[in-house]
Amino acid sequence: MDLFRGLDGLTMAMFSGCLNTRFRIRPFRRSRVGVTLVAVEDRGSRPGGECFGLIFRGGRPHRPLAQDTYAIEHPVLGAFALFVVPMTSDGSGNYYEAVINRLAA
Repeated sequence: MDLFRGLDGLTMAMFSGCLNTRFRIRPFRRSRVGVTLVAVEDRGSRPGGECFGLIFRGGRPHRPLAQDTYAIEHPVLGAFALFVVPMTSDGSGNYYEAVINRLAA
């Protein structure tokens, strides 16, 4: 699998179909971190474009990830790179967000 394939073929509908499933984040020089996709939020898509946010929750055992671009793996969607930003944490884990914004050509 090409770890840094583009996101062009991955749509909001495809991610929505993977809600509540596990993804693996591969930090540089650290072991993989398992996270769950807990929300897919429409961010005002325009005709011919698409803008949405992905909200992930990671369990408590791992050290919070820093804002960075990571290799992401999923059994259905494959492997790709995403810019991930830490959001907050609570009793259930650490939350992260990635925003995908495709502009109309």
